[in-house]
Order: sequence, then C-alpha cells, then structure tokens
Amino acid sequence: MLDVNETTLAIARWRAIAVLAILAIAIAWSLAVRACRGDAAVEAGAVEQLAQQLDQRAGGRTVVIHPPWRDDVASQLRQQRPKLDVRLAAPLQAGLPTGSLALVRVGWSPGPGAFGDLAPSDRFAVGDLRVELYGGGAAGVAGRAAGSLLLADVAALRVRVEVGGRTIQCSDLDPSGPTHRCPTLPEWNHVGPHELVIGGQPRRCLWAHPISGGRVIIEAPWPLTANRIKVSYGLADSAVGAPDGQPVTLEVFAGERKLGGVVQPNQFGYGELTVPLGEPASERLAFVVSTTHDGARHFCIDAVAERGPAPVAPATRPAAESQP
Repeated sequence: MLDVNETTLAIARWRAIAVLAILAIAIAWSLAVRACRGDAAVEAGAVEQLAQQLDQRAGGRTVVIHPPWRDDVASQLRQQRPKLDVRLAAPLQAGLPTGSLALVRVGWSPGPGAFGDLAPSDRFAVGDLRVELYGGGAAGVAGRAAGSLLLADVAALRVRVEVGGRTIQCSDLDPSGPTHRCPTLPEWNHVGPHELVIGGQPRRCLWAHPISGGRVIIEAPWPLTANRIKVSYGLADSAVGAPDGQPVTLEVFAGERKLGGVVQPNQFGYGELTVPLGEPASERLAFVVSTTHDGARHFCIDAVAERGPAPVAPATRPAAESQP
C-alpha cells in the first residue's frame, strides 16, 4: 500500500499534469483565436506604404484601424506619422462624421457596425491592409454640392436643438470637417454631411438625426433667385430595420410661416418634396426635423433651389357645384 508521502506525491503529480494540460489548452485556444482573427504580422513595409498612400489620398483624415484589437498596426502608423489621428474602431459610435475618415481593415475582418450605413468614396489596398475613404473634407463636399442649399456651405448654416424646454445652439464646428456639434447632446445629434445608403443607393446628404420629443432646426440663407426648392429626404436602409422605428417629420418654414412638410414612415426610399417659396424674402429658410422616439432614426436631407413656373393654386369647384 502507498504510504502518506507517496499519496501526497501522486496527488501533486496529477495536479501538475492538470495545470500543464490547462495551460496547453489555453495556449492552443489563444493561437486558434489569433489565427481566426487574422492577427498575423502585416507584410514588411506595408505600414510605411500605407502612410505614403494616406499622405497622397487622405490628408487630414482621421484613420480608424479595424478590427479593434490590432493596436500593433495602429502603433506602427502613429510612429510613421505622429501627426495623424489614429484610432481603434471599438470606441467609435454610429453616426461618425464622414468628412475626414479613412477606415483601415487588417487582414480578413467584417466591417464595424458603426459604418454599416456609409458608402465609401474610394478604396485601395496595401498588402493585407484594405482602406476605405469616406467623404472628402470641406473642399470635396463643397465641390460636389455646389447647387445644394444645405451642403454647398455647411459652415453658413445655423443649427439648434429645442428639447425639454431648452434651446441648444450647435455652433461648435468640427475643425476636421464641416460638422455642427451640439454641446451636452449625444454625438449622433450633430448636423453635417454624410454618405448613407438610402433606398439601396449611396446618397450624399445632410445628417439630421431627430431627438425624442424635440426639434432639430437647420436654418439656411434664403435663395433669392428661386421660387421653389426641391427637398430630398430619407432614412438609412439599416435604420429601417429597427422594429420600433417611428416616423420622422420634416417641415420647412419661413419665419413662422410653414411652407411645406412631409412625414417619413419607417420604410425604404429617398423621397422628394417640392416646396413653393412665394415672393423672395431676405429671411432664412428653416428645416425642422422631429420624431416621438429617436431610436435608430438615421435621417438625412438635402435641398436644391429652383426657378420654374409659378406653382398652380389648387383647383376649386364652382359655388353652384359645391351645393349638395
């Protein structure tokens, strides 16, 4: 029979074997996860080539590295270009302004959810690094939207949010792109240019996410040479899938006078609304966006000034015909 010492030694041996087995399993699991994630080191010189490409194509953009555990790539890029704003994808929120964004995907990785609505303006690859560019900075936006009342000069807009008896002036312009920030409100309550997939097509428009029980008010200079405006609007396709998505109301005002409006239901499509302006005035036009519940209401608008035939007044029936 085994004495007490032999028994103790046997137990100790088995414990040591168990610990080694667990350690081996943990190492194997870590290697497997790493392999699945595609965490192999990037090709030699790839980060330097990436930095050179970003210098040429994406000057001034925020660079987002995805997946969020690839800090090795982020660290190398920061060393190569200390002045670049390099971030990991994890902390980012949906609705990130797209006027200055470069998304770098490392190896095989699905896109982060925050970018599900956005349509890249350009793509390129450097070895295992796949890059998507979003927006084009202030100059690019103005160049593509010369006829837009809302996108041609975003900095000239006046933006405020009225909610809970408060009025928040959204006058904090983002230095990296033409975006109005609203102090004390969530990040997604900014107003600025975006590229969203609406009705199955990428659309360049002004992000105007409503707030529950409040009003987002965007004022633009009155188009003195126009007698009507054509307003475009819609929800991002990914937002339409929200099960509790509520309708969004868009109204156009001249001072206290309502010129037109529409209610966007929780459905796909990019709608258009023609709004007659009447006699030209020196006042500003106000675009007002509201909803009862703001969950996933990724709403976007645009407006173009037009000069066309005078709007036809609604037909009225003769007095004699109006009698029962």
